[in-house]
Amino acid sequence: MATLTSKGSLKIGYKGSLFQKPKCEYELNHVLPEGETPTETKLLVEAFKKLFTKGFAKLAAAREKAIKSAMEATEKDWKKKPPKDMDAAVKVANQMIQQGVDVWRNVEVPKLAEECIENVYAYMEKKLKKKLNRKKAKVVLKIVVLVLIVVAAAAISIATAGLAAPLAAGITAGVVIGMIATGVTALVKSGQIVYKEYNAYQGFLDKIKKDVDAIEKAIDYEIKKKKAAEYRKLGPKEKVKLLMGGTKAHVKSLNKHLDAAEARFILMRKENLKAIAAAAEAKEHWDKMSSHPNKAVSAEALKAKEMAGRTARTAEKFDEKLKAFAKLKTEVKAQLLRLDKTGEFSSDKVTGVLKFAGDHQEFAQSVVTGGKTLFDLTKKLNGVLKKLG
Repeated sequence: MATLTSKGSLKIGYKGSLFQKPKCEYELNHVLPEGETPTETKLLVEAFKKLFTKGFAKLAAAREKAIKSAMEATEKDWKKKPPKDMDAAVKVANQMIQQGVDVWRNVEVPKLAEECIENVYAYMEKKLKKKLNRKKAKVVLKIVVLVLIVVAAAAISIATAGLAAPLAAGITAGVVIGMIATGVTALVKSGQIVYKEYNAYQGFLDKIKKDVDAIEKAIDYEIKKKKAAEYRKLGPKEKVKLLMGGTKAHVKSLNKHLDAAEARFILMRKENLKAIAAAAEAKEHWDKMSSHPNKAVSAEALKAKEMAGRTARTAEKFDEKLKAFAKLKTEVKAQLLRLDKTGEFSSDKVTGVLKFAGDHQEFAQSVVTGGKTLFDLTKKLNGVLKKLG
């Protein structure tokens, strides 16, 4: 495995006196997959280094600007209208500022690495004019433990939550609504990806069904013509049809569509797990908000809490349904092995599992709907809190 190391620090540029400058040092080890040959490995490493360096600089600049702007805006607002407990407010704000850095380091940078390695493979395939076996790159963080899917994806991001406005409106409710905003934003994004990938996944399952039917028809035709050949000589058209319409081409197509479905499945399930974590996190925060003394706030918070709980449960059920894909893959491989060894293939066994692996669009749609509903409730409640000021 090839390893690249990058280290440095974010340059926030905050010159105020109210907040602490966050710890921004980082050291990343990128453990890159090797190519099939030394030449491929060299190309992969060089292309990744070039792409990541450029993307990292852009990402760091955006995060530096966002954190600095939030710190300066909050300090300016607090000088005009100080929180009741300034010490407590500053303490919480400093935690949020640090978490803003941690989100960048723990979530955004590894995501950038994943995107870069995918782009590198696309570049290499074009350059080498052949398909490559994709392997994932690993990002090892030496400064902070990486919890990518469960916690960090729904952590407080100073840029996303809009630190200045919520904290100026009231430290306790503001911090909670900031947490909610970040978690719900993550949920909406994951839901959109889940739905998009599900549609692509279902499309490949439909193609698998057609491949299975085609294999069965090809086998039936071969058996029929073999029996006919015992009594007569096959005509030219029959020979061509046997040659062109045999099982080999359909098996190749089936493997291709199975691999494509699996690629969509992996990405879809990853985002669905993120959605589960984000919805569960949002439910906890809405629960805190439901005890707000203002009845309008608490009532909306209770609605959102229930919606977040339903969304989390729906995403969990969806995840259980998706596990059927592993059984589908196992059955397809077993039948293809049987076909290769004996010439027999049970399409009924494959289609029997296939129906459980798909037809779950209502779950994917519910994750999207839940995220959008929670997003709207968050905006509505944030407006109420600002009016309460």
